[in-house]
Amino acid sequence: MEIAKKTENHLLSDGKSPNGIAAAYLYLASVLLGINILQMDISKLAGVTEVTIRNRCKDILTCFRITLKIKPSLKV
Repeated sequence: MEIAKKTENHLLSDGKSPNGIAAAYLYLASVLLGINILQMDISKLAGVTEVTIRNRCKDILTCFRITLKIKPSLKV
């Protein structure tokens, strides 16, 4: 949701399917969180193609800089 909110006022979604953009946000979030979800699975849920997800991810990543803040693990 944080990525979507930061990009909502951008021309990123002009003429694009909302399902495709939402699927791309979901896929990017899963990658950033280290959750292994296939593009194929997200595409079936969203009703878009895997190519659409890849294209929207590319649009998001080329238009915006994403910064990760990593906290050290306390596991020993």
